[in-house]
Amino acid sequence: MKIRVLHLYYDLMNLYGEYANLLLLEKHLIDQGADVVIDKKTLGEKIELGKYDFIFIGEGTERNRDLVLKDLLRYKDDLINYIEDNKYLLMTGITYEILGKSIDNNEALGIFDFRTISTKNRITSDVILKSKTFDKPTIGFINTSSKVIDNENSLFQIIKISGESEEKINFINEGFHYKNTFGTFLTGPILVRNPHILKYFVTNLCKEKNENFIYNEIEYKDEQDSYNLAINELTK
Repeated sequence: MKIRVLHLYYDLMNLYGEYANLLLLEKHLIDQGADVVIDKKTLGEKIELGKYDFIFIGEGTERNRDLVLKDLLRYKDDLINYIEDNKYLLMTGITYEILGKSIDNNEALGIFDFRTISTKNRITSDVILKSKTFDKPTIGFINTSSKVIDNENSLFQIIKISGESEEKINFINEGFHYKNTFGTFLTGPILVRNPHILKYFVTNLCKEKNENFIYNEIEYKDEQDSYNLAINELTK
């Protein structure tokens, strides 16, 4: 089974080692017997969104986010079709803000109804979250002075925040989830730090290609040990 992955804006949206998400995704898919093709596309290049099974856009600066927003406007209809076709899209950091109506009253893609506003406080902290989608707690790092409002499709609920930002937290619901489109402020990178989320995407991507697919349980000891250590430290 061939699975096509697109690392979109790989050069602009790649803070905090976000590229490692796709390195690990590729390894786990190959371990499950998949033939994986990873393409990289950036500003101004021709992009055929519909031919991909999984698209990833990582975290970046606000300036680069705005460049991405401007570039993606030419593919708005294609992106809507991609999302409605139940294909997989993961956007981390402030990037997913572009899917909403506006960012600080400036028009965004307008695919969904949520809006993003800037806040006085910047949250820079490790967090633990829970989700109805994933079967275990999720860990990650948030570095944002944004708040998403009018969002009825949150992906997570924050259950623990550590560090000096604890008193600054101004939202509990975090992220966005619609069909197979996932957005979160988490960086760090999310698939590397959370084996259960990585397994979720690997399993579902393979099932899209083969409805009889059964996940081959493989022990990734270092990945699981790292997750367990982080959970233990953050819950002290």
